[in-house]
Amino acid sequence: MMKTLNMLEKIMKFLRYILVITISLLPAVAQAAPITKKEVREMLAAMDAAVLAEDMNKFGDYLSDDIQMVVDLQNQGNIYRRTMGKQDFLTALYQSIIRLDAYELTRENIKIKVKSPTTVAVTSRLIETIIVGDRQSTGVTQDNFIIERVGDSLLVTAYSSKTRM
Repeated sequence: MMKTLNMLEKIMKFLRYILVITISLLPAVAQAAPITKKEVREMLAAMDAAVLAEDMNKFGDYLSDDIQMVVDLQNQGNIYRRTMGKQDFLTALYQSIIRLDAYELTRENIKIKVKSPTTVAVTSRLIETIIVGDRQSTGVTQDNFIIERVGDSLLVTAYSSKTRM
């Protein structure tokens, strides 16, 4: 009988502990504002502006630290795939841009699909024009993002792209 009472007391303490933790987490979950399409469009515009300004630190602020980015490049019939973490992607992007004499980008056909109040899937088409010396090339990229609200910020938590040159 005494063992049963002790066991019941332990179970009750454990349940109170779980209840306290659950209640303490509720305000954080309840306060997470849903992502709006306007926020996503503003975020993409800010990311594009950061790339054009060659500000990889600002661009990196929009990427989660543990993101894995899958980038496919199709050039002259060959497809090259590279999977990178955040820092490798930022370094590769910066090294590519600084070699150019001119770089322009236009983002269009933005489609935003709400997955949950704090997660959206985004696709867009990016048209990039690069000039090196007297050569001009245009590439078309299909971008795919997963964007999540983390605290007060929106972060890209997954990314893949397919570029045709």
